[in-house]
Amino acid sequence: MTCTRLSADWRPVLELRRGGTPPETREHDGSFPRIGGHPQLDLVNTVSRRLAAARTVETLPDWTTLLLWATSAGIIAGRQGERFAADARRDASLAQTILEDARRLRETSYRVLQPLATRNTPRRNDIRVLSARITEAFADASIETIVPLTWTARSTTIADLPGMLALSAWHLLATEDLTRLRQCADSECGWLFLDASKNLSRHWCSPLTCGNRARVRRHHERIRGRRTV
Repeated sequence: MTCTRLSADWRPVLELRRGGTPPETREHDGSFPRIGGHPQLDLVNTVSRRLAAARTVETLPDWTTLLLWATSAGIIAGRQGERFAADARRDASLAQTILEDARRLRETSYRVLQPLATRNTPRRNDIRVLSARITEAFADASIETIVPLTWTARSTTIADLPGMLALSAWHLLATEDLTRLRQCADSECGWLFLDASKNLSRHWCSPLTCGNRARVRRHHERIRGRRTV
């Protein structure tokens, strides 16, 4: 899976969505956070502030954003995104169904991966649901290489996108070192990532967002502590 530059055909969609809202609440600005270390983790992270129910933000609000994210993440490549967008315009009901299916797969993935990131055991039912989705995706997939064994999902129409995302989940579970899977240490964030640091010392999804907020909080706590002495 490779990251693909968005073509000029996407620019009108991007222009409609550009705005001055903060990065954590903006739907997108033509790029998406790539902090997970794997496309499936970046999919899981399309919900901002997961652990703060009153402040949670859905960053895949519609099918256009979903296709832009999938292109940015390398799930779909080349002119697939434009072809899928054309499918969606022809059948708005199908596009909405695909969006809802992608979100359900994202949440199932999160319920399996988050316990692993926090050294707990996923619930058996969540494992069963994700397993069924992956098994279904393999029915329409084909072997791309033997050594190493790699699979390619069918990607003919937008209806194939959920299967492509399910196969991405399999790729994460089958090929990555999940002992490196972490959850951001911020009390509200909840984003997941693979810790690629040499000494496994990464605590934050990003030092510029959650890491910086933690430093600011510690600074204010030190100041308050001095004032009470």
